[in-house]
Amino acid sequence: GTVNVRGSRDGRANTALFNRPTGLAFDDSRMPPILYISDVNNHRIRGLDLATVETWQVAGIGTSAEIRDGIGSIARFNSPELMAMDDSYGRKTLYIAETSNKAIRRMIKATISPTATPISEVAKPSSAPTARGGQWTADKTYVESPIPFEDFASYGGVGGAFDSDSEFLYVSTLKNEIWQTSPMHGTYRLYAGQSSSGREDGPRSSARFNKPEGLAMKDKSSLYVADTYNHKIRMIDTISESVDTVAGIGGSYGRIDGPALVARF
Repeated sequence: GTVNVRGSRDGRANTALFNRPTGLAFDDSRMPPILYISDVNNHRIRGLDLATVETWQVAGIGTSAEIRDGIGSIARFNSPELMAMDDSYGRKTLYIAETSNKAIRRMIKATISPTATPISEVAKPSSAPTARGGQWTADKTYVESPIPFEDFASYGGVGGAFDSDSEFLYVSTLKNEIWQTSPMHGTYRLYAGQSSSGREDGPRSSARFNKPEGLAMKDKSSLYVADTYNHKIRMIDTISESVDTVAGIGGSYGRIDGPALVARF
C-alpha cells in the first residue's frame, strides 16, 4: 500500500492501493504462502503473495452489491470485513464477515457457488435473526453465503474464530453478542453477551460486552474477544463457559503499557 493514498490497484506491494484494508487471514497450505486481505471500501478480497510481494484481486468487482455467489469477479460483496481461516478438513476455508449484506460468506480455493436450499431452523432460538441463505454443499468445494445475521451493522467490524475440534465458528456482532455457528449444519445460537451493553464478567449467559469486534481462538478452549467500547480484552473459556477480563480497565481508555490488568486501550 501507499501511505495516505486510497485506491484499487494491484501489483508490487509498495505500489498497490487499498481502500480501508481491514481483515487478514494467512494461508500457509500454498507455496508460496498467501495473505488474504479484505479491502472493505473496494468490496473485494485481495491476495498478497508473500514470496513475490505481488497483490491481485481474488473475489469481488470493486463496487458494493447485493450478495452474489460465484467465482472470482462473479462474486459480489458489500463491505467484507474481518475473516477467519479454517483448516480442519485438510484444506483451507476462509470465512468472511460481510457486514452491509449481513452474512457470513465462505471461500474455498477462491470459488463461490450458488446457494442451495434455505437453511434449516433446527436449534434456532426464537431471538435468532432470520435465515435467508443456503446450506453448505456436501463436498465443501464452494464459497457460499449460508448464515445471515440481521444484527450485523454496516459500520465497525465483526470477527470470526474457528474451533476446528468442535466445528464451530464464533462470530461477534455490534449488538454486544457473540454467536456460535455450525457451518456444516447451518445452525447457530447466541453464545455469550446480551443485547444491552455492559462489562460484567462471569457465566457466558450473563456476561456482557460493549461492541465486541475481533476474535481469536487459542488452544481450542480460549476465545479472546476485543471488547471495543469497554477498552478491554476478554476471554471466554469454552470448557467452563465463563468470561474473564484479561487486559485493560473497563470504562477507562488510554495507551498505558504494563501488567495486563493495569494496561489501557
